[in-house]
Amino acid sequence: MRMDAGMDTGAVLAQASLPVEDSDTGGTLTARLAPLGASLLIETLPAYFEGDLSPMLQDERLTTLAPLLKKDDGRLDFTLGAAELERQIRAFDPWPGTFLDWQGRRIGILRARAVRAPHLPVGGLAEVAGFPAVGTSEGALVLEVLLPSGRRAIPGDAFLRGAPAFATGQLSPRVDPG
Repeated sequence: MRMDAGMDTGAVLAQASLPVEDSDTGGTLTARLAPLGASLLIETLPAYFEGDLSPMLQDERLTTLAPLLKKDDGRLDFTLGAAELERQIRAFDPWPGTFLDWQGRRIGILRARAVRAPHLPVGGLAEVAGFPAVGTSEGALVLEVLLPSGRRAIPGDAFLRGAPAFATGQLSPRVDPG
């Protein structure tokens, strides 16, 4: 796109797309998009410099602004649905990452999946098929890979064997300060 005074509001010179896979994370998508962007740049610049390319104005009604992410944006909000949280975990990998707080410790969530489960209250903890799970406003979030503070990543079933009390507790839903 051409630069102008606004934030990402300049005329578009070229665009390309690729499908987002169900297994994509922010990191894997970035890795797939980088060569696509480089290729598009190599194809587009010669025509632009020759004057053979007509920039397309963007429709301002369709634009959105994505705020800069902060580390605390990765705190999981269990008042959201499990499917939305699953997508957040994938999108925020590797930055800013996602996490929950349990017994005063931060536990990173590296991979999870949404499931329909017997009713769990929002923030309620349980075991689902041997893995830790958290109740959300819609379904349960099964925690497949966790990263306890100061430790290495661990599969959810192994985490639960070492911390069986996790499956019987209750987390606070996210409370936004101020």
